Amino acid sequence: MIIKNEIREVNVAQGDLVFIYHKEKPYKTGWWRKVREGSSKNNLIYYVLEKPMHKDFDNTADLQAHKELNLYVMKDSTIKWCEKHKPNKYEIMADIRGVHNVFITKRGYHLADVLHKSSNNITEDKNNVIITKRFKKLIELYTPNKISDIEILSKQLIK
Repeated sequence: MIIKNEIREVNVAQGDLVFIYHKEKPYKTGWWRKVREGSSKNNLIYYVLEKPMHKDFDNTADLQAHKELNLYVMKDSTIKWCEKHKPNKYEIMADIRGVHNVFITKRGYHLADVLHKSSNNITEDKNNVIITKRFKKLIELYTPNKISDIEILSKQLIK
């Protein structure tokens, strides 16, 4: 696992799973996949929203987003332009490559898997998981604290 201060769009490869924090519209925050549209002659590259992470995502009436085949998409040029002109709009917080992105996808996009499981499962390739320091902090805040067995029991007894 590599921890950086920031992840730039130009460093994200096609097929990568990335966690993008949308600061202006947080309900668009989640796991996006970078894909090429059409043939290799077509230079159009999209990010496709695979797993929105905002708890109120389904309750948003209008995402004001580009949709293709009922999927939310955004052009890579949108992120590149915002990096240059509106740096506080998007933040790429994690870039997951190779076998790791399949592992995370199959496990339901659990944030904790990125930090806690990724380095344990595939030791031969440590460059598959690139995260920012802020993403690490997010996971630490997201992951519930371990509770004792007596606390679990008390919660089961309370109706």
